[in-house]
Amino acid sequence: MSLQGTDRYEPPSIELTGPSGKPVTFRFADEIPDDFAVTDDVLAPGHVEAWSGVIYASGTIWLDLLTWMLIQPGGCAMEAEDPTDRGAEKSFYPAITEQGSFAALAWRPLGDGNDLEIGAVGKGPAAGALTTRLAEAVRTYGADHRGSDPVFQWWPEDESPDIAPDARALPRPHGTLTINWPPAERR
Repeated sequence: MSLQGTDRYEPPSIELTGPSGKPVTFRFADEIPDDFAVTDDVLAPGHVEAWSGVIYASGTIWLDLLTWMLIQPGGCAMEAEDPTDRGAEKSFYPAITEQGSFAALAWRPLGDGNDLEIGAVGKGPAAGALTTRLAEAVRTYGADHRGSDPVFQWWPEDESPDIAPDARALPRPHGTLTINWPPAERR
């Protein structure tokens, strides 16, 4: 018996083959965008980069940032057995897609390696714009929400959700999950 039960939610996904010959899977929070057109050819070597200026101490778990990225417009989990299929060895699975392009989170060590900067790597015809957009989303998170706790709410299917204007609604088989980030308190 699966821990989640017989009605567990399976996110919609598309599997491609990266240049390494290994699978690259795009998993979306609610549905595959109508304009999704990333192909195996888009995964070919070569990428563009954009950096956010947002710094984390090496070894820090940045689950909050990862969740923030997954709920951005076009956001998805981009799973690759070989990270270089995403564009760089130091890339991570949250990504955004638009038509035949994608941008995935990436990081690079700074100075003596005790800190790292978060940015984006991308591939496809609109990769430059998408990596810039993803790096900007990281900057927004770092400036406005880093250090605040997201608010998760569950609305059963028989209730009408009261969704905050800046919340993301994720329909599920038996209700709706909403995620909202309040602004971080500045000291």
